[in-house]
Amino acid sequence: MPFTFAHPAIVIPCKKKAPKYLDLSALVIGSMVPDFEYFLRFMPKGTIGHTLIGSICFDIPLVIILYLLWEYIIKKPFILSMPQPIDKKFSFLINEKKNFTIKKVIVFIYSSLIGIYSHILWDSFTHKTGFFVVKLGLLSNKISILNYKVPIYKFLQHGSTVIGSIYIIVYLYSLMKYTDCNMKFFNKEDKVNYWILVIVITFSIFLYRITMTLDFVSLKYFGIYIVSFISSILLSILIVSFVFKIKYRN
Repeated sequence: MPFTFAHPAIVIPCKKKAPKYLDLSALVIGSMVPDFEYFLRFMPKGTIGHTLIGSICFDIPLVIILYLLWEYIIKKPFILSMPQPIDKKFSFLINEKKNFTIKKVIVFIYSSLIGIYSHILWDSFTHKTGFFVVKLGLLSNKISILNYKVPIYKFLQHGSTVIGSIYIIVYLYSLMKYTDCNMKFFNKEDKVNYWILVIVITFSIFLYRITMTLDFVSLKYFGIYIVSFISSILLSILIVSFVFKIKYRN
């Protein structure tokens, strides 16, 4: 599969085309959420996140949960813990007003579905068992790259990840324009403490995962290691952000 955090690249342009009819947060979270089943399991194994039924029963509720966690726990401490001038350039996001109306909830839901189905569609071209990979034999053909035989779908997987990641970096850079001078920013010590805690908790969770819940350390668990490490980072950011949210309540 393409890297989870490259998936928003396919939906961000949609918001630019129809800004009044789409919710960017829902598009972005929705475009990543099918893979969050892996992160919740701490392993690259899923049964529902990438299915049509799962998109309603699992993905939509998870989009809502992740959105609330981001908006009300993670966003402010996370942005304020960024190094200068990144913290100031993205500070405008902290004070965005959120008004919940029936219309906006409806927009949020269908924007989430657009994001979710964009993810499933992207994976269907870049995964060995993907719908179009199975239906189109061409995608399973191999091409030579530096004396290595690589299936076309695998080339599309990694190629689209690189392109998508570059697009997101450029997009984020384009947002770095606004400075909220009236906001109280974290000092250097606070920022260092935030990231030290994130690192310590991340490795604590990760080491517990690979030493206490797996039979032994082996390369056969490589996929589990990668997913578990990402899961550990996400969980540690949530924990530390919650602590800082309480500490700097005002």
